[in-house]
Amino acid sequence: MKLDKEALRKDALQTTRMLKGKTVYVVRRHRNEEVCIQFTDGTTLFVDQTPNGLDFSITQDKYPPRKESKKGMT
Repeated sequence: MKLDKEALRKDALQTTRMLKGKTVYVVRRHRNEEVCIQFTDGTTLFVDQTPNGLDFSITQDKYPPRKESKKGMT
């Protein structure tokens, strides 16, 4: 299903509003076709490659991520 330019614009605007002002905690690559961006407040943005383009999904965890220990981090 192809979206028209107006639908793509609206989707991008809605995503921007949902993520504006958030601080990135970590970026992960679970699969070749997926990027996962987790924010400090527990919000997670998934960007997936599909046959029709990109697909965004946003989730909100009840508990924000724990801060990782600095021991052993290089």
